[in-house]
Amino acid sequence: MPDLVVSILGPPGIGKRALASTLADQCQAPVFRLDEAASRDARSFPTLARELDEAQKSGAGVPNPLACALAANAIDAARDRMVLLDDYPRCLSQARNLRRSVRRANRSLMVVQLTATPATLADRRQRQQENAGSTTATGRRSAGWSRADEIRAGRYKQHTTEMRVALSASEGGWYEVATDPGTPKLDAVVLALIAFGSRCS
Repeated sequence: MPDLVVSILGPPGIGKRALASTLADQCQAPVFRLDEAASRDARSFPTLARELDEAQKSGAGVPNPLACALAANAIDAARDRMVLLDDYPRCLSQARNLRRSVRRANRSLMVVQLTATPATLADRRQRQQENAGSTTATGRRSAGWSRADEIRAGRYKQHTTEMRVALSASEGGWYEVATDPGTPKLDAVVLALIAFGSRCS
C-alpha cells in the first residue's frame, strides 16, 4: 500500500472530502487538497496570492502549472506512505502530469470516481442549502451550494471523460463507486479497492 496514490474524484457535494478524511485516519495517509496547498504557498508569495485571487474571482481555479507542481511535490514528499488526492486532477493536462509524476516516483495510481444519481445529488445540494452556516462532519463551515460549486460541477462534467481515457490504463485502475442511499458503506468499499489495488500493483 505505501506506493499507492489514490485519486478521489466526483462532482461537488458527493462526499470526496469526508471520504478522504476517513481514509487518511484509517490508512495514516496524507491528503492533498489543491486549493489548500495553493493557499499555503500563496502566504509566502504575495504575487502568487494576487494571481490566485484573480483566478478564484474569474472561476478559473489554480493555474495548471502550479497545480501540477504542487501535486508532484505532495507525491514526492510522502515517499513511504500512500497519498490521497482529494478532487485532483481536475482537467486533462493535470491528469497527464499526474500520471508522469506517479511513474517518475515509481508508484501506482488508483482512481476512485464517486457517483450518484441526479436525484441523490439534487437532494444533497438541497441539504447543503438548508444547512448553510452549520458545521459539517469534517469540521468545515457549510456555505451551502455556491456559484463556485456550479462552476466546479460544470468543469467536472466537461473533463471527466478525457481524464478517464488518460488515467484508466493506470496500474491501480479506475473504479466507479456509487454513493446513493442503500449502497454499501463507502469507506469500506474504497478500503477494499485499495487493498486489491495494492496486491495487483
